Amino acid sequence: MNRIFLIERMRWLILLLGLVGIPGQATSAERTQTRILQSFESPEETARWASRLEGGTLTRSADSGVTHGSSCGRWVVPKGTEYGIINWDLSMIRDWSEFDFLAIDCVTEDDHPYAIVLELFDAASRNYATRCTFESITTRPGRQTLLYPIGKARRNAAEGREWDELVPADKIDLKNLTRVKCFVVPRKDRDAIFFIDQIRLMQADAVRPPMRLNLPKGALAWNFGPVGAKVPGFQTISPQRGADNAGASITGSDNLHADGDGRPDPLVGSTIWADEGETLTVRLPAPPGRYRYRLLAGYHFRVDPGDLEFQLHLQNNPIIAEVNTPTEYHSERRLFRFLRTPYTENIETLWATTWDRMIPTHRGEITVDSNGVTIRMKNVLLAALILLPMNANDQEFDAQLRAARLNVFRQQVRPLPAADALPNGETWQLWQADPTTEITPRTRPSLPNGSPKSTPSITLTGVPKQTMTACLAMVTSRSMATVGMTPMPLTAKTGESIPAPRTLVHNFRWAGDTLTEMGLIPSTSWPTQTGVTLPIWLELPIPANAKPGIYRGEIRLTLADESRTIPIELEVLPVTLIDSVPASLGLYGTPRKLKPLQELQRRELWTRELRTMQSLGLTATILPPPIVTRLDRQGRPMMHFQSDLPNLMRELGFGKHPQQHQMGNTLGMGRAVGRWLKGLNGDGRAIDRQPGIELLLPGFESAYADGLRQYRGWMQSLGMPVAVEIVDEPREVPNPWNRNLADTLTYARYVRQAGLTGFVTPMADSNGGKDYTPLVDAVEIVSVHAWEPSRRLIESTRARSKSLWIYNTGRDRLTWGVYPWRVGATGRWEWHWQWTEDTGYGGYPGREWFNPFTGSHGVTSMAPLDSPDGVILTSSLFAIREGIDDWRCLVTLEQQIRQAKSAGSKQDAVAAAEAFLAAIRQEVPLIPPTKGLSDAADGALIGSGVGGPLARKPAQWRGELWRHLIATRP
Repeated sequence: MNRIFLIERMRWLILLLGLVGIPGQATSAERTQTRILQSFESPEETARWASRLEGGTLTRSADSGVTHGSSCGRWVVPKGTEYGIINWDLSMIRDWSEFDFLAIDCVTEDDHPYAIVLELFDAASRNYATRCTFESITTRPGRQTLLYPIGKARRNAAEGREWDELVPADKIDLKNLTRVKCFVVPRKDRDAIFFIDQIRLMQADAVRPPMRLNLPKGALAWNFGPVGAKVPGFQTISPQRGADNAGASITGSDNLHADGDGRPDPLVGSTIWADEGETLTVRLPAPPGRYRYRLLAGYHFRVDPGDLEFQLHLQNNPIIAEVNTPTEYHSERRLFRFLRTPYTENIETLWATTWDRMIPTHRGEITVDSNGVTIRMKNVLLAALILLPMNANDQEFDAQLRAARLNVFRQQVRPLPAADALPNGETWQLWQADPTTEITPRTRPSLPNGSPKSTPSITLTGVPKQTMTACLAMVTSRSMATVGMTPMPLTAKTGESIPAPRTLVHNFRWAGDTLTEMGLIPSTSWPTQTGVTLPIWLELPIPANAKPGIYRGEIRLTLADESRTIPIELEVLPVTLIDSVPASLGLYGTPRKLKPLQELQRRELWTRELRTMQSLGLTATILPPPIVTRLDRQGRPMMHFQSDLPNLMRELGFGKHPQQHQMGNTLGMGRAVGRWLKGLNGDGRAIDRQPGIELLLPGFESAYADGLRQYRGWMQSLGMPVAVEIVDEPREVPNPWNRNLADTLTYARYVRQAGLTGFVTPMADSNGGKDYTPLVDAVEIVSVHAWEPSRRLIESTRARSKSLWIYNTGRDRLTWGVYPWRVGATGRWEWHWQWTEDTGYGGYPGREWFNPFTGSHGVTSMAPLDSPDGVILTSSLFAIREGIDDWRCLVTLEQQIRQAKSAGSKQDAVAAAEAFLAAIRQEVPLIPPTKGLSDAADGALIGSGVGGPLARKPAQWRGELWRHLIATRP
């Protein structure tokens, strides 16, 4: 999986803001120029643009989407259409070189997050690798502005490097664009309809709303950040070159940083800081006297710091002074402080529960002498300092400051539009949600006979050692009331009992850019909001010793003075499933290896995470990569292998079956050997600029082969099957972590000669005009997306009896269960267990989890050290587990059929079961209708699974599977 690509995706993801309106006039000190390209006022221009459409229509409209003039464009892409494409008129794309953003005002009523993809071409653009694609700017219901950061438009092949590391050829020539297009993929069940207006180019300062603040007479004010972080009335202090710090100084560290683009407001939207553990001292000239201060600064949270001391002193006054233990730091008090912050659509609540906690305002009084003001800090972010004279009305100023900042925040972060009221004056509605459909804050029930008072009942069927899940959803007209959840044990008439299910709240994250699931938070109570749907998941493990029978229980929900009781019925069947699927099932990523933890603590954390993986049905994870420490005098690599985690994996039962390969990697070793041969001592720039050049270096083949032999010996010592990824997503214009077809085949030959089991992950049957199906003969395992552009790879792999894996196709039940069984796959992998390498909103450098303004995310999220699961789950993991349980049922049924045939018994039951399995194979196509995989030329694709009627089939088949398993059991 291309990890750096996802970092870039997150950077673009945070740029979808609610900025609608015409920017102000430019001033000489600011970059505020705007150029309107299309506003749909002219019928002739609209018609000319509409004539360049593919797969849709574009007409003028005077609807609610108008933000400039009297008309907007109504863009409709019919359901089921492959793409809706707007090819831009050449008159609109002349010389964009002076602008930083392209903005499109957009209104849609659809709650599906459509990605409106923008692509830029210049004279050097020949294919996907050489054009620029902005593909993660998504829509939300209501009015919004889609912002595309064209000022740093790079070729897709240049992803993964910082802007200042790129050579001019890596950048799109905005002065001489040859083509611009935008496109969208509609859903299959409804048209995609967008009202668009005021398509414009904007310079950076035109994007940011101005903040108006009247400082009292005699006040002093400084803001800290990049050189360009200007705030009217404030002196900008920056460690960057060319800064005019007006007599101020920043000392104490050679590694100073400044970042931020003025969001969510100019004061806290830019900060300065030093590297981890280094002390930074800021000295500011100021007249002697007594002042009231307002210091805007906050903890700098890093995912895995070694230094857990936080210091912030103003003059000699300690504002922050603490040293955390690892347990304290990795707790809800610090790194996970936002874990239980409820999703909100109230702008002031969002402000108070997030930004005002991230960069808080510290208040007090200080005395300034002839030495001026001194700020000393360690592991802290510094944003601004305001000194007020003692005679100033500080309460009035605080109110003005808060109002000014909130005003800017409100313009940049727009929550969803107001929700509809509940029908018939009801105070709440309650229903069981469909797990195959997306749940959002606007999800509403399909109630029988239109009755809002219906109370659902939950009916489940399972077997011992299986975990059952169900989702209740509620919506209320009461704001900030707390709903209580009291689940009860389930009991049978015989007196047998099963412990009560666990309740997990499905929390959302909303930062003005997109709406996603935050995670499933274990809780027995949660605040509600008017009109906002609150999903509550139930997780019910069936004990291994549970006896067959009917078990009944209930969950009671209480809201203020009202309560509802939902009955739960569980039937435990007399069926024994195989413990795990004989296949390599995993999520890219590994358990945390936190620096400050002692070995015993780390082992306990790993155990919890690995046990959670197993509870989901996963059988594999990624091994720690081999490290090349140096080359000896004979040119042989000196290798370091990390065995503590793999040894624990083996102890817990990972890799029990020969097909349950754990995942290794060999290209990183090849790159490292190449760096040492180039004498770069780990500086990979030469190798990374010309991927594959290491294969031409004298001595590479022998050194790499020796490293592979050492790697093989280490893997054999683990006692688990391992498959190594030879090359990640090969392509003809490779990134540093990819290789082209020829180089991939060379690496595959080396891996095979070393006696290793290797696999590759080609994205499609061809790339860059070259046929990639020869890879099938070069490796033991072929891992592909389940989509039409990989059809020949899938067919060839099956025809040659090679092992087939499916990867990055979706986190849905069908593609994790029935589908891989149907195609005979022996592996299923998806992105991502945990992901922390991201960029926060507006350049915020903090990395605390569950903060909606950071990008830390994953199919699972990190959790406090005392979390029983080791991670925070998401609803998609429950879908994955359901799919794997389907797979277990299918394999168990096949085993029982073979046993019955061998014994010559149960002929009628066997015949019926075989007919049922044949019918499933017939109904599930070789290439499923996977969502989210759109272009065979694209890189690092991640599908979103199968939807529609086919997605609901596995739940229907499960009932039939139970019947056949009972009929054919020994």
